Amino acid sequence: MPCRDGWGPTDTRTRNLTTPRENRHGMELSDFEAVLCGLFTALEGKDQISDMLPLWLSNVDWKEAGVTRKKVETWWKKHKAADETRLKLEAALHRKAELKASAISKLTVEEREVLGI
Repeated sequence: MPCRDGWGPTDTRTRNLTTPRENRHGMELSDFEAVLCGLFTALEGKDQISDMLPLWLSNVDWKEAGVTRKKVETWWKKHKAADETRLKLEAALHRKAELKASAISKLTVEEREVLGI
């Protein structure tokens, strides 16, 4: 399996899964995950009509890929949920920063000095 050379179950080399920044062909594993996320997001489209992801996934030779479609779909579902959680947190932090800046801008110079801002 060309896409899995060095990774297959019959591979005699060992790979260190504890290495936080494992590199493959100049990209880290997190880079590959980001690429998959971008591709899957684009293929899903904005609505059910433009959702091309199931069609693309049905054209993959999963035996050749060495991973099951179910495993990939499970990863994608979990990844999207994690992204949604992260985006909500980022939005909340951004809103908090905006409120803080707005509140500080309403203070006089003397009030800011008293508060140590």
